[in-house]
Amino acid sequence: MKSFSHRLFPEKISPLMQRLIQEKRTRVMAQFLYNSREQEVQKLELEDPIGDAKDTPVKGITHRYGDRVLLKASHRCAVHCRFCFRRNWVGLHEQDLSGEELQNALRYIDEHKELREVILSGGDPLVLQFSVLREIFVALESMPHIKIVRFHSRVPVVAPERITDDVLELIGGSSKMVWIVIHSDSAEEFTAEAAAAIRKLRRTGVPLLSQSVLLKGVNATIDDLEALFRQFIELGIKPYYLHYPDLAQGTHHFRIPLEEALSLISELRARVSGIAIPTLALDIPGGHGKIAFSDPHPVVVGKGQWQVQSPLSNQKLTVTYPTGTAEKKK
Repeated sequence: MKSFSHRLFPEKISPLMQRLIQEKRTRVMAQFLYNSREQEVQKLELEDPIGDAKDTPVKGITHRYGDRVLLKASHRCAVHCRFCFRRNWVGLHEQDLSGEELQNALRYIDEHKELREVILSGGDPLVLQFSVLREIFVALESMPHIKIVRFHSRVPVVAPERITDDVLELIGGSSKMVWIVIHSDSAEEFTAEAAAAIRKLRRTGVPLLSQSVLLKGVNATIDDLEALFRQFIELGIKPYYLHYPDLAQGTHHFRIPLEEALSLISELRARVSGIAIPTLALDIPGGHGKIAFSDPHPVVVGKGQWQVQSPLSNQKLTVTYPTGTAEKKK
């Protein structure tokens, strides 16, 4: 195992999360407090685990899928997640794009007419100065081919004071379809302040989705996942992605075997309603794209006959469906 310097990824914890750590909320502590196991880097762990570098045509842009791009206007976050897959950038270069770099990134989006969606990521887009965020929105408003603007952010939960009236007016008044994907990994993260910020976002009419990372010591039990996804839907947030942890350096202690992850999703279906079920997703190392895991696929066992697995009992059943060819009665 190689050694990975802690100095490359210092601790950063918002005041609200510091308060929860003082309350000994262990699942919050596991996400944000440095662990000496980060110094151990396993052979399969990568500096750029999802291959951002190869899909970066200009600084600040990741263009992996044809119709959408990531715009990473900032490498700053309100907190540093110890499992971060961009830890070598977020921790080492805590800065925003320069004015010229941002203009180059926006020009790339404007010139590529095949794009329909811009995902504001980073870093966290909601830590940007409001003037920069407004500059981005003004530019995107002038691009008819861009239909959707999506935020990926931890801010509503970990630093809800940043959901200001100016931010609410900006996203609520856009002519684009704005979506906000809120990152949270444990029900222990939620506070009255976070709930209030989320209610304000809902009142703008912007749809809210969630993304979480499946983490040993944080949420990798059926009870923890149930609590998290119930919390989301009670606040009006539709669970979207549950990410299997990327192979980032120094994060091996957060991972559970993939087969256990699949089993947890199956168990979750017996616990909560369909609106509370996220998609378990995995980014193939090296930038080869994201794949999603759903229920075990039905298997053909005969003409019109399928073997399916019950989410309630795990029993395998054979069911018959019409084949599409009308059969004559004898």
